[in-house]
Amino acid sequence: MIYTVGLVAKYEAAIDAGLGTKLGPHKRADGYDDPGGWVWPTADAARAYLVSRNALGPRQVYGVDADWEADTYEVAGEPTRCLKRNAQVVRLE
Repeated sequence: MIYTVGLVAKYEAAIDAGLGTKLGPHKRADGYDDPGGWVWPTADAARAYLVSRNALGPRQVYGVDADWEADTYEVAGEPTRCLKRNAQVVRLE
């Protein structure tokens, strides 16, 4: 398990609908080549990022069913690693 951050309203609705997915590399509708969703190795690291951005509250930490070493990669200019593939997002207890 690795971790991500997301808008509570959006992530909770997606998880409830069975559609909670963090995306790997993809081309967005606006043509931008997105390198993949941001992920952190620990929940504490993800939470610290939210605190540093004063974003804790409307955003929370969620689990991602992926492996830090096998399923992530470094991208220059990003504050953490990005996913190599789509992966399921889950609520933390």
